[in-house]
Amino acid sequence: MSECRWMPCAIVVLAGCLMASCTPTVTPTTVSATASSVSVTPSAPTTPSPTPSFTLSADQQKAVAAVDGLTKTSSRLGQAPSEFTRAQMIAALRKYSGGDVPDASANSFMRLRENGWRYQGDVSIKSIMASKVSDNRNKQRLEVVVTSCQDQSQVRVMDKAGDVVKEEQERIPAFLLRQYTVLKPDDASAWKVYGFETVKGECG
Repeated sequence: MSECRWMPCAIVVLAGCLMASCTPTVTPTTVSATASSVSVTPSAPTTPSPTPSFTLSADQQKAVAAVDGLTKTSSRLGQAPSEFTRAQMIAALRKYSGGDVPDASANSFMRLRENGWRYQGDVSIKSIMASKVSDNRNKQRLEVVVTSCQDQSQVRVMDKAGDVVKEEQERIPAFLLRQYTVLKPDDASAWKVYGFETVKGECG
């Protein structure tokens, strides 16, 4: 197992398939870090987004920041999907993600928009972990795996009338252990999320 760093924090809601227990349509990169046991420290949903700990390297901090940026962007899109076109969604998501992630995530937000739904409520990130930086010369990139334990118990799927969409609400687990593959290709200047998946482990 890779050496990891943990820190308590809170981030607003992840939307679309980022929030559900489903496996995303993107194909996650095989990761070197796992989180079979997570020790959580409760934190209030109103706590500001995390500033990476000084124990993280500069590259680890950039990887965590990419996940944080994608999270905030997803929150903005998921809470008001009717205010964005698909092109606008993809453009916003590409600032923090690459590969198939922007298109796959935009598909989830468009499904909300087309049904007149939106997300309401915050997700509290109980803990977050960043693996060591993996320098994969064969694939010409740097890689960090970021794992977060997410409390989604306050999230609701609302319709135009302001009522909870029961069948969609049932798809959202109260707690979710999510793993993000964050890459910096040699020809890129920024770290971005290139894949994510739900993993087994204690969370909540």
